[in-house]
Amino acid sequence: MTDAQAQGLITQANARLNAAKSHEVRRKNREAARLELEALRKAVIFAPTHAATAVELVQEMDNSRAAARTEKQMQRIDELTQEAEQQPAANWDEQQKRAQVLDRLSAAKDRLFKQWCILAGVPMPGKRADVPAKKSRNQAAFQPPAPVESSPTTADPAQPNP
Repeated sequence: MTDAQAQGLITQANARLNAAKSHEVRRKNREAARLELEALRKAVIFAPTHAATAVELVQEMDNSRAAARTEKQMQRIDELTQEAEQQPAANWDEQQKRAQVLDRLSAAKDRLFKQWCILAGVPMPGKRADVPAKKSRNQAAFQPPAPVESSPTTADPAQPNP
């Protein structure tokens, strides 16, 4: 280990080394995801009776990954919001800037939450997908009359029976 590495300084040599390590990890993760997706697609081709489930599984996997990324982003925004709230504001200009930062973070969190709800299959606030639609009071009170059955009448001796 050189003196620069021991002190934690960034040099051209250790920057290249760290960039190569980072690139290798990203390449391995991308390759693992590609192989996993390819295996699922083969399952769709070779199992036509379960094709719908395999396709749904691939879509669900993609959605769960995206939902996990969205959750991480929301956690990061929460951390930034806490940091911004804890910073003291000395004058009016700093208060305005802090208010603007908090407003933008809040809007970003709201957008991410909507995306997460869609990806995770969670109903949005105020929407209850699990409750069936209620009948209105007028529909429940109105019941159509029962059909009238024709009762056999006594046979008229003047008319022949069919």
